[in-house]
Amino acid sequence: MAISTLTVLILVVLFVFVAFRAFVPTSLTSELRRSFESAVIHLPELPEHVPLAFSTAIDPDFYVTPRLTSPITKYLVTLYARQEAPDRRMSPTGQIALGSAFAAEFSHDELMLWLVSKAYLGLGCFGVANASQAHFATPIQDIDLSRIALLTALSKATTHLNLERAPDLVLAERNAILKGMETMGAMGPDVIVQAISMPLQVQSPLPKCD
Repeated sequence: MAISTLTVLILVVLFVFVAFRAFVPTSLTSELRRSFESAVIHLPELPEHVPLAFSTAIDPDFYVTPRLTSPITKYLVTLYARQEAPDRRMSPTGQIALGSAFAAEFSHDELMLWLVSKAYLGLGCFGVANASQAHFATPIQDIDLSRIALLTALSKATTHLNLERAPDLVLAERNAILKGMETMGAMGPDVIVQAISMPLQVQSPLPKCD
């Protein structure tokens, strides 16, 4: 019986994951766990549309595919290297080992929590809680769908998606994410139409995060 290309790819990914996981030191997984707990300890309970918006923008198949191969895991590896270990120069092998540690140690939900608590979202803000206050003067637990889609858009490209210099580009990207949520079946069409009809709703002038 012929083996499909997808089956071979999955087997290769599993082999790489197991091989690298065997060489990941316990000290690294403990360090990652401490960093995770520190990142999310003050994060309040999030509305369900917060993780849905981020998965739509970065990895629509996040919750149904292996964690090791997800762009969200790769994103977190990059974030960790920049924020937690800026003085360490990480080799490609080290990045794979770190990605394996992330995938083995954390569930999909934990990886998503880490992402939303640490992602850079413009204005010097890291994490959705800080960014929601800076952009909208709104606690993250009260953020609506159109606003979280805007923050998610900024997570993808804070350089050229600038609210002050290019609000139209930000609006277009926000709406693309909202339409993607509808396509995924994450939100109904009436909810999406209402969110798309909303203006950007940001403060003026925009403050910076401390």
